[in-house]
Amino acid sequence: MTPKEYLDRYTWLFFIDPSMGIFNLVSITSYGSGWGTTERDNRPTGFLCQQEYNGPFKTALKFGLDPRGHANIPAAITFPEGAPLAETFRNRTFMRNGLIRAFLGKGTPEEIRDVLQLAIATCRVGAGRDLASHSASCVAIQEYARKFISLDCNGLVGNYYGLNPETSIEHYAAPSKRRRTPQEVQQGDCLVTVRADGSFEHIALIESFVVGAGTPPRCTLKIVEWGQAGDESHHFSTVERSIVQGPDARYGIGFRSGQNNQKFRYIFAPPRDAAAEPRTRGIGGDPSR
Repeated sequence: MTPKEYLDRYTWLFFIDPSMGIFNLVSITSYGSGWGTTERDNRPTGFLCQQEYNGPFKTALKFGLDPRGHANIPAAITFPEGAPLAETFRNRTFMRNGLIRAFLGKGTPEEIRDVLQLAIATCRVGAGRDLASHSASCVAIQEYARKFISLDCNGLVGNYYGLNPETSIEHYAAPSKRRRTPQEVQQGDCLVTVRADGSFEHIALIESFVVGAGTPPRCTLKIVEWGQAGDESHHFSTVERSIVQGPDARYGIGFRSGQNNQKFRYIFAPPRDAAAEPRTRGIGGDPSR
């Protein structure tokens, strides 16, 4: 799967509506990650996502498991015979950590789909009350996704590579993976943005790379990234840049960016070592916070 094809799974997320048995389409458009418990003003998206998951979503899910709402949320969620949602999700298993990642801004398209289906089935979406008798959060599923489901740059890249989506950007900037010449660059490589002070700011994926003429060569790149909120036009772009050796020789080639060219976007081959933990090792955050 190419980076653009993977991006499409977020911006054109199809799933079966459990209430009607028909396909539904949702576009993920929000940017952000983290619970943000103590940063309500600075990270409102994270705060609201945490509030929804740890509050009414989890409570309604407990009532979906047990009519009395006394059930705990196990690591692997199945609905036993007699549970209110047993018929709706017969033979289905949901992973609790996957639900957390979706609310945390680190979910895969499949994990986000699971959240959306459960939000509909537990009546967190609708005009009335949910299974726990709380008022529904949103009337429409697209609005629910906009309010509570987001993504960030290393979430997108980590999930594309099949790694823990909380892997920090610096792990992708391994000198052993640097591209030394434009001819080495391939589809699926990553772009790591480094500030003038040497800190890491952003990561993206290369959909295509065409080497142009000139010295240094002027190259055309198609870039997949998640650095801001918005529709697909904010996450997929085509740029033409001169590819040169970066200011830090350890990181190889790339191009200048940012105001007054203060930043540099280095090009690296995909990670294939233990520097980035497999995604099965991470839960995407602490659900108790």
